[in-house]
Amino acid sequence: MDNQSWRRRDVLAALGAGAITAALPPASFAAGAYKPRRIDVHHHVLPPAYNKFVESGQSLFRSPLDISWWTLEGAIRDMDKAGIATSIVSWPELNGRMPGDFLAVVRECNEWCAGLARDYPGRFGSFATLPYPNVDACLAEIAYAYDTLKVDGMRSAPSYQGKYLGHADFRPILEELNRRKAVVFIHPTQPACCGVIVPEAPSATLEFPFDTTRCITDLLVSGSFAQFPDIKWIFSHGGGTLPMLAGRIADNLRFNKRIGARTPKGAMYEFKKLYVDTASSYFPTSMAGMMALSGGSHILFGTDDPYIRVAETDEGMRALHLDPKLRAAIDRENALPLFPRLKKA
Repeated sequence: MDNQSWRRRDVLAALGAGAITAALPPASFAAGAYKPRRIDVHHHVLPPAYNKFVESGQSLFRSPLDISWWTLEGAIRDMDKAGIATSIVSWPELNGRMPGDFLAVVRECNEWCAGLARDYPGRFGSFATLPYPNVDACLAEIAYAYDTLKVDGMRSAPSYQGKYLGHADFRPILEELNRRKAVVFIHPTQPACCGVIVPEAPSATLEFPFDTTRCITDLLVSGSFAQFPDIKWIFSHGGGTLPMLAGRIADNLRFNKRIGARTPKGAMYEFKKLYVDTASSYFPTSMAGMMALSGGSHILFGTDDPYIRVAETDEGMRALHLDPKLRAAIDRENALPLFPRLKKA
């Protein structure tokens, strides 16, 4: 049995054939004529100010992957090859050492990304990065990003200086994001708690997905999901380890009456509202878990380019041989309620 058959067999076996198309938005699909117009919600760019800041040695985390070859022209070329109509871009987390300089870099990078969306209408959108843990600066950046830059949403890491997003200190930020009905894209970086625990396994292999799940759990137990229901959350890399641990988390927390009072509709209700993307999650077991959690309607196409090349994600998704309706939903339809301006893009 070849690899592609194995991938499809595993997804179907895990879900059941009837589950593949359940709870999906309508999508037209003619056999053999499908031309994807994908929306990539997980697409990194490297603004000049970001490169300068990293090269200065002020960033607390730097990816071990060499992406010095990246160019905007190459990114557009790869998008065209993979049928990506629009990429919602963000830049990698800095976690800067110097608050003053860090805030200036955040603003300059957010402006650069918004300018990209203006210069290439329909091809790019942008997430503005929030300058955590500075609450006042975050509130100022939210206002500037939405009111002046006209961004598509906000971006942050799961945790800052050991505090996760549901921490009481960050409540004013969540209140404002909820008021604006914001789309918030969460992308992990090196957490304060943990370095490379397993030798030869970089943080992106283990700690990225684990920290994503810690963040989701923190937002749940703090009551933030229930208190701020108008925030639309996107958790990258398939939601970390959530698809595997969702039931365990929900089952263990039901014994805590305080947490139960903060999550009146239950943990699984909150989990099923979350969006996840396909970046580094285009494998049979990952897709089966995401499908089991959300039924397919909350899975978004994401590549993680340039860290994971667009072509790799494209190949991985095609190898799954998903049902046409599910494929169209993930590629584009699921993202449109979050980014309605792209319906005509």
